[in-house]
Amino acid sequence: MKLFLQLILLLLFFFLIFITYHKYFSSELNSENIIIESESLKKIDTDNDLTKQVSIDKTSDVNEGNNTIKNLNYEIKLSNNSKYILNSEVSEISYENNTELVSMEDVTAIFIDKNNISITINSDEAIFDSSNNNTNFEKNISIQYLDNTIVSDKAEFNFFENNILIYENVIYKNPRGSIKTDNIKFDLSSKNLFMFMNNNNKRVQIRSTQ
Repeated sequence: MKLFLQLILLLLFFFLIFITYHKYFSSELNSENIIIESESLKKIDTDNDLTKQVSIDKTSDVNEGNNTIKNLNYEIKLSNNSKYILNSEVSEISYENNTELVSMEDVTAIFIDKNNISITINSDEAIFDSSNNNTNFEKNISIQYLDNTIVSDKAEFNFFENNILIYENVIYKNPRGSIKTDNIKFDLSSKNLFMFMNNNNKRVQIRSTQ
């Protein structure tokens, strides 16, 4: 009887190890979606209405003709004491339905909240809509905030919806590991990252370094 009880306890022990491993240390998340609520993310403080502007400063070095501009810089001051700074090495201005659209190359964008916490986006190309400040980034995108880095092929900074949508070949990295996913939506109001796949049959992949 004693041997039987010991055997039962041993089987129960291995069963608990199996459940714990698959719950916390599996290399793939067992669902299509994941939400990261991080205290470090919550340090980024934003107002729900980023479209309220105080002023826009626009500077450039040399206009080469045909609407091509070198070293174009936008500094957009928002009513919640935050700023959006957008720089490009080479830009070309066009107009669509009386809206100024700026095609940019070698782009750096910095969003700074009222607590001086920043999100920095670098990309090869971007299109800036001067009517609403929305910016579409493309090619070799790197997004840095605190100790978190996201790389992707495309990203959209939407001031009206108050979020950054990051998609195509997305990898999220921090000192604790990395996550590979199809999409990340960074909600600037809740400071949460929402990760999801295009195909519900595929899974977000997690790699831990700890």
